[in-house]
Amino acid sequence: MTTKKILTLIITFSFIVIFVLTTGCGMSNTEKQKGCDLVSKQKDYFADQAILQYGQDARVKNVRAETRTIYHPLFGIPSEKKITGDLSGDITVGKETFRGVYSSETGEIYSDKNYENIVESVKTFFHIPSSSILDVTLTDSAYEVYYLPDEINTFKGMLENQYFMLVHIYTTEDLRRFTKEDFSAFYRLYDKYDEDAGYVVFVQLKDDADLGALQRDINSITFEYEDSHGKVYDNESYGYVDAFEKYQIEGALYLDKTKFIYNH
Repeated sequence: MTTKKILTLIITFSFIVIFVLTTGCGMSNTEKQKGCDLVSKQKDYFADQAILQYGQDARVKNVRAETRTIYHPLFGIPSEKKITGDLSGDITVGKETFRGVYSSETGEIYSDKNYENIVESVKTFFHIPSSSILDVTLTDSAYEVYYLPDEINTFKGMLENQYFMLVHIYTTEDLRRFTKEDFSAFYRLYDKYDEDAGYVVFVQLKDDADLGALQRDINSITFEYEDSHGKVYDNESYGYVDAFEKYQIEGALYLDKTKFIYNH
């Protein structure tokens, strides 16, 4: 291949990347209409179920159709949004307000009312000093906020009930000192899963200076292979760069059903 052809391919590829990034992640008019129709047909069922689960004073506001983000198969970045068939809304019970999702499949509401309790229980479950933890996020298989049955209110409860999980724990703790035996309690429960169902990643940072940007890009970063970090897009250089270098990640621990990997 000639230098001219290679240059042409690079320019073309760069143009495609810039185009995808600048056009963003939108929703088609067809999907928007599906969402409007869904809200119109299901919102009363949502309200009735809220009363059934939380009592007569439960109220549902800001109802909308839930969406899933579809990621571009080549670039791994958000490309479009699709209606899931479920509704979400703000549920108020007395002085408490939380987000709930009404499942059209089960007719039940799953909520994030216990999310903060579960996050706090993640910290204690893994015995990581709170002073060294910068943040903890818990998402589902589509990298969205996790909505769970109300009876699940701890991380251990998630494991015992074999819920899928994507957990990211951002910490200043030196991860090199840990061995698989330090996580025996986790593996005792996770080994009972019928199949592989997510992972837990500890990400070691010096501080939280780049935390927000890192979290926005976290789904593009590779942790499950030793010394292979993957690439993330960098707006300043208009190209892909090493993820660990860009966000100054000092190390990472990746845990799933079969792997225990320290990556640096």
